[in-house]
Amino acid sequence: MIVTDTDGLLLLFDPATRGPLDPTSGKAVTDVQKRVQFYVANLHARKEGIIIPTPVLAELAILAGQLARLITPSCATRACLI
Repeated sequence: MIVTDTDGLLLLFDPATRGPLDPTSGKAVTDVQKRVQFYVANLHARKEGIIIPTPVLAELAILAGQLARLITPSCATRACLI
């Protein structure tokens, strides 16, 4: 089981979200969505979950506005989200 922050949650739900910068090269990390999907698939295969703290959901609601209304129902359909 892992705990995610707002950046991780945005990467999970919004494919248009830019990934982080590599601290050694200063360039954007490549294939971010593929990496996130792979990680979630591995968690799902091991029947592990992702904990989303309430402050993260609150921050997402503030940052995402309308998007938050779309994300909230999909949280209920993803078995790996707690």
